[in-house]
Amino acid sequence: MNISKELRKDVERLILSYESQIAIIGSAINASHAILDALKKERVAANNMLEESLARNASLRRKDFDIMTRDFNLYQEEREEQIKKKVNAFLKQQQELPSQLKALLDEVNSGDTSNSRATIRDIQQRQEEATREVTEAICSFQKESEQSVTEAHEILNNTTGLSVGDFKRWLRQSQPYKNANNSHVDKTLTIARK
Repeated sequence: MNISKELRKDVERLILSYESQIAIIGSAINASHAILDALKKERVAANNMLEESLARNASLRRKDFDIMTRDFNLYQEEREEQIKKKVNAFLKQQQELPSQLKALLDEVNSGDTSNSRATIRDIQQRQEEATREVTEAICSFQKESEQSVTEAHEILNNTTGLSVGDFKRWLRQSQPYKNANNSHVDKTLTIARK
């Protein structure tokens, strides 16, 4: 009977802990959406500066620039959507957890404590893993986006007149895009030069 009371207290503490964390997690998720939006604005601003420089220095039309950067931008937008989905799934999981813990508490109250400790450990491990995964995903995307914007600014600052060749090299070397399919970039750059 002592084990049952101790287990009940453990589950009640977990419930209170997770219920209070949901508000904090909700705020963190709102902040992560704000970060994603800010990164997108920075990326769009960097793209606009690159486009203006190429139009001025290499007589590249907006349409050609859009074609060249389409895959790059699509890749970035898809990554952003993946992160948002992962974050929203994480929040949903957090919101469902207290009801799972309350069901566990009902089992403990009914006297069934056979798997309760293992269930608690499993829940805690899954929560730690989910938290780690979503944090790593956000940090990775933020790093990729910041690096892309930094590289765009560097190419603008390090060239006296940005050429299509400079831009092509940047697109090929640009992290995170360099792992994506670059064949379309080659074709569109060749078309743009003609």
